[in-house]
Amino acid sequence: MKVELKIEGPGIQVYCYELNAERKKELEENFNKMVMIPEVWKMDNPGKEWTPPIYPMDMIAEYCENGVPSLITHGMMGPRYGVDINVSLSVDGEDKEFAGVCWLVDAELEEDLINIAYQYSFEMDGVEFLEKPANFDECILHVGHQRGTQKEEGEVPHDHLLVYRIISYTKGCLTASFEVDDDFKPSQLALVDELPDAATKEESIYYFNIFDCLRDRYQDSIGFDENTLRGVLYKGQLYDFELSFKGGDRFVAALENDSGDEGGWYPNRWDHAYLHESWGDYRQVSPYYDSWKDS
Repeated sequence: MKVELKIEGPGIQVYCYELNAERKKELEENFNKMVMIPEVWKMDNPGKEWTPPIYPMDMIAEYCENGVPSLITHGMMGPRYGVDINVSLSVDGEDKEFAGVCWLVDAELEEDLINIAYQYSFEMDGVEFLEKPANFDECILHVGHQRGTQKEEGEVPHDHLLVYRIISYTKGCLTASFEVDDDFKPSQLALVDELPDAATKEESIYYFNIFDCLRDRYQDSIGFDENTLRGVLYKGQLYDFELSFKGGDRFVAALENDSGDEGGWYPNRWDHAYLHESWGDYRQVSPYYDSWKDS
């Protein structure tokens, strides 16, 4: 049998593009072209041929380390926290009714089962229960973050540039689809949260440098916070969610580290160019914007 789990709601998706020192320099040179008229650029670069600047996100996508960006978060809250979150389930294409989503406090994964023997409370629809609900087997579980499901942490060289592409959306859909056994019941599914402050280096840098600003901006409107969904557990296997959405605000933030210190990541000196995906609205600073932006 094939199960498909869908979770619909608002959120903020974040990807990270890592550029090495050489590509970082090329991007900065391209930025200098964007804010200077050709005559001034030629005066500052004698003997060099002027070529129109390239749209920055095109350069970043092309120069990204390993060829692809890293997903930081899909940014959708679970039904316990989020605003206007809708969860649906189907089996072999047919809608499957379930009793709701049951939050387990301090649940731990043991082999392929969620151990509830030591649960002191359960929560559904904002109501806390001291005993397991009678319809527990018909509930989808939400267990927060689970040890052993985090991604491996890698180092980010201090001379690299990290570019975070941030897109907020009001209507998104997380989906996960996978095969299940014939004895399937909803309580075998457990929603798992991200844990950005204890994950990959790119995620940790995002959490300590960007996350608070996003929460301040979007917490009231869409309930955005740190407890965002990552995937769903079924019999010990974690299935990551995929996200689809339309529209939304688009932003870019860049961080660099010239200090050599692990905590030394900060907005680079031309970070104002990253405030929006239009790259600071270069119509205001470059009369040549329209001639090259779509080329």
